[in-house]
Amino acid sequence: MIKSMTGYASSTIDRDEQQINIELKTVNNRFLNINFKLMSGMERYESMIRKTIQDKVKRGSITIIIKLKNNNVTNDFQINQEYAKAVVNDLQKTAKELCISRDISLDTLLMMPNFIEEKSSQEHDEKALSQMIEEELNNVLNDLNQMRTNEGQRLKITIEDSLERINNIHKELSLSYENVKKQMADEIFSKISKAAELISNDIKLEKSDIVKEIAVLVEKADITEELNRISSHSKEMENVLNNNDSVGKKLDFICQEFNREFNTIVSKTKIYDISKTALAGKYEVETIREQVQNLE
Repeated sequence: MIKSMTGYASSTIDRDEQQINIELKTVNNRFLNINFKLMSGMERYESMIRKTIQDKVKRGSITIIIKLKNNNVTNDFQINQEYAKAVVNDLQKTAKELCISRDISLDTLLMMPNFIEEKSSQEHDEKALSQMIEEELNNVLNDLNQMRTNEGQRLKITIEDSLERINNIHKELSLSYENVKKQMADEIFSKISKAAELISNDIKLEKSDIVKEIAVLVEKADITEELNRISSHSKEMENVLNNNDSVGKKLDFICQEFNREFNTIVSKTKIYDISKTALAGKYEVETIREQVQNLE
């Protein structure tokens, strides 16, 4: 199913006297970018968390916040003694080198990150905790993907509406071009004939030469190939929209191809109605591209 890159999901569970809170937020990104916001001491689980996310999210910037609490202790916090000693030693050493006061107060230490830490981040069984996090993370990812899928389906409907209008524009362009082809040839013939009348009588211009010149000019203004490619791109986009894989990049590429064909038509034709219709096609392509930027 097509998914949006934007979504949110969270969950809090209590199990085995432990509470785990997981929060996921995703926004648009060309690639998969994972931002970790974990409690101190949980860095050891990053590899497992990254792999779990990569299995279910293919594109987007995702922020993951995990909080862990031990419900079986009256004091959830403790002073990180080793960290405090290291900080004091470093500060005293720096003070000595700079010849400044070495007085270090408790207030100074309280301002240091990780001076006070949650006991729960160190006291749980590592293997059991890893399994709990992975299991609950999968549940939250499922909720996240459900939200992203719902939004993706809404975006798909918008894209399909614009694609239907592009198909109608293609039909209109094809019909208009068929109606003006003879008109274009007549106009070119008239211009060449008038130019021939201005040429000196010593230069003879055969009718076959005029026909060849008309053929060259008509071919330069021919948009049949562009119309055929627009039809092909439309079918390809329909196929991609019904694909269950990550489709954002594929749809973006097809939009580029659509634009190339409409731009070529505008540059080739001198017929106002055809140019106007082709520009309407470009507008619909841009509408699709805006939606595609949000798709995984």
